Amino acid sequence: MKRMMPVWLMIMCMILFLFAAAPAEGIPTMSPAPAPLPAEQPLTDAAGSLIGLWEFERTDELDLVFTSYEEFTPDGLCIFQTVDESGSVTFFDIDTYDVQGDTLDRRSVFAVSGDTLTITTQEIAGESRSTYHRVVRRPPELYAVMRCGDYCYTLDADGGATIMRYIGGYDPTLQRLDIPAFLDGHPVTGIGMMAFEYCPVGSIVLPDTITVIGDRAFCNAQIYDIVIPDSVSEIGVSAFADNLFESVTIPAGVRNISESAFASCGRLKEVHLQEGLDSIGAYAFSHCDSMERIILPDSLSTLESNPFCNCESLREIVISDNHPFLYTMGGALFTKADRRLISYPCDLPAAHYEIPDGTTVIADHAFQGNRYLTSVTIPDSVTEIGEGVFANTWSLEAVTIPRSVTEIGRETFYMAVSLQLIRLPDGLTEIGDDAFRQCDSLSAINIPDSVIMIGHEAFRDCYSLTDLTLPEGIQVIGSRAFSGCTKLTGICLPASLTEIGDQAFTFYDRSVRKDVPLKVIFTVEPGTCAEQYCIGNGMNYVLRNVAE
Repeated sequence: MKRMMPVWLMIMCMILFLFAAAPAEGIPTMSPAPAPLPAEQPLTDAAGSLIGLWEFERTDELDLVFTSYEEFTPDGLCIFQTVDESGSVTFFDIDTYDVQGDTLDRRSVFAVSGDTLTITTQEIAGESRSTYHRVVRRPPELYAVMRCGDYCYTLDADGGATIMRYIGGYDPTLQRLDIPAFLDGHPVTGIGMMAFEYCPVGSIVLPDTITVIGDRAFCNAQIYDIVIPDSVSEIGVSAFADNLFESVTIPAGVRNISESAFASCGRLKEVHLQEGLDSIGAYAFSHCDSMERIILPDSLSTLESNPFCNCESLREIVISDNHPFLYTMGGALFTKADRRLISYPCDLPAAHYEIPDGTTVIADHAFQGNRYLTSVTIPDSVTEIGEGVFANTWSLEAVTIPRSVTEIGRETFYMAVSLQLIRLPDGLTEIGDDAFRQCDSLSAINIPDSVIMIGHEAFRDCYSLTDLTLPEGIQVIGSRAFSGCTKLTGICLPASLTEIGDQAFTFYDRSVRKDVPLKVIFTVEPGTCAEQYCIGNGMNYVLRNVAE
């Protein structure tokens, strides 16, 4: 789904459109709603696909309705347009979709009367227009959204207001926004999911009544100055992601910083974390490219994956000498309880790192984005290597995986463009999806006899790969596993194969603008899955002499 413009702008444009356009040229005029249905009916789209039930309440005090977060309306808000003498309400929703490369504008008008909701939808795709109707009975759940000035809000059981949407309109000149402490006399205690997403608010002032900042609440809001009040105790997923501020202080009352909460804040240099913070979620500060140093409080006990992956300027992670839960060695951050390597700074200027013996796990994305390392030594004590551990390591040339590791995870070496030598151990059983995708310098790899599965796109676009031997005993090769490996010339497909995914051995031919089979001669045994794959996909192959 693709938005053509911010939702608040679409809503305002639609309001003008409804009042200014003639009925024949605009959205269809609503007829009186039919009698209540005998039972609730699910909403369906034009093709009859289920898209969920609406939740709404018809009350004279309301001029907004909140719908459940279903596929039909990602924004969840629809504005009432009219309320006639009988209490019938009409409101609308507008969205833009990308359908197989074409733009589809879907505009829906809704009418509430008694227990029924009538929906008339007009779809516009180029010169084509279509209109269809749906009717649904009012579900028993009531979830009302009220409006006060430029804010839509809901009330919790204690009378606190949560702002669900800022509808002040798109104003690129807005330099400062003071969020009120009260709406209609109710204290503002929360900022709801996506409430200010994509709103260019500049400098923002939050009242000290707020305790919760929801998921994506200020994501991509072009905020260049923010003070989070001490009253805040919860910061949601991606709550402040992709903004412009250079420093932020996390209040002492916040126990957990959620996943990606400050991700992609490219100008963020200083982060002040307070004692009392217990955990930092995965990727919480990822892609904060200006951050050079981070100090972690003694109260911090839990880190999910690497909160600092792809922070290209990060050189130092600082903890106290007697930190109760964490320690550093050679610049890398570890947990004491389970000897887990959490993060190796991206800009730490060392060519080699020897992971200390006793380390058990290399957490997801631990080395991702490092620009200096050319080699890493992994001890036999390591039993698990997480997802994306060495992804985007620009200079990494050589790694030996110990015998204690039985799986290479998803995207482990994704875009390790300098990787030339990788030694995989006997006992390895699985190579995950995208594990070596776009390892441009990898020319040969020895896949152990113990491997039974190679995941989707595992070696896709390894342009230099010339030497590949698949072991007897392998059972599954995922879709596009070797797509784009154009230097391969001959491959033996073992008889043990039971599944070969779509386009596993193809490349994109620009001259015909489509994927075509690799120019490879396959050797297969007659009557096997491999032979059927070659026949079905137009591959060049020869039969193996099974008597040999």
